[in-house]
Amino acid sequence: MGMGLGPESERSLYLGLVRTIPGLFVLIAPLIGGAIVEVVNYPVMFLVALVLGLVGVRNATRRQNSTRRKRELTKNNDSFA
Repeated sequence: MGMGLGPESERSLYLGLVRTIPGLFVLIAPLIGGAIVEVVNYPVMFLVALVLGLVGVRNATRRQNSTRRKRELTKNNDSFA
């Protein structure tokens, strides 16, 4: 195993999926957004996007703080070993 990507025989499949899936979302997301805006008015969509964006920022900062705390705990525990 190299680079933590799994067995070498499956690495190309993994990398292909990692590169393809975001590209598909870039293509599909505007279509889905347009269809939703046709059903629901634009201000409602703006509020939904705003709430989802704020939840995403909150989750990202929580994860960052959690990772930072884990590193600090590991660093402190290593100094006692």
